[in-house]
Amino acid sequence: MLIQHTAGIPFPIDDVYSAFLLRMDELPPWLPGIQRIDITRFEKPSAHTAQVDYKWLVQKTVVPSLLRPFLRDNMDHIRSTTRWCAQRRIVEFEFFHDDYREWFDCYGTFALVEAGHNSMRIDIHAELLPYPERVPGLPRWLAQKGLPLIEGVIGDIIKPSLLALPAALQTIVGRPDLMLKGGRS
Repeated sequence: MLIQHTAGIPFPIDDVYSAFLLRMDELPPWLPGIQRIDITRFEKPSAHTAQVDYKWLVQKTVVPSLLRPFLRDNMDHIRSTTRWCAQRRIVEFEFFHDDYREWFDCYGTFALVEAGHNSMRIDIHAELLPYPERVPGLPRWLAQKGLPLIEGVIGDIIKPSLLALPAALQTIVGRPDLMLKGGRS
């Protein structure tokens, strides 16, 4: 499944990039199905690059009852690892689950592009590749029939949040009063 989305944001690119990097944990109220984003690792090796890992707490209700017997009770989160390049304004990301890493690949980029003095756009490109044949105990015939279902489950967790991300960024950049008390600066 290919996920592509482009959206304009009426704020300077530097403000949006900074909020995206430093205030990611403030985005969940505007991301469907995401309860909380925890920063699990923040490594800023230089002024131009950073690597950040996140744990996205999601609602379990997106997992269809047909698949629940094959899953553990820890489908309440998904993880992401990101590599930030300030000079190019590119964020490379990968989504995964600790226990189900072999079930799918999901990776892509967020490209922030200056569109004017006080405006920019974000180009989102993601590739989601599910592998239902790797689900232990799932018969091969069911895995083949279940490919759209598994793609849909993973997509239902990731895609709505990716599509809502530009509007969420616009909200937090436009409202500095939303910054969490004691937040990073």
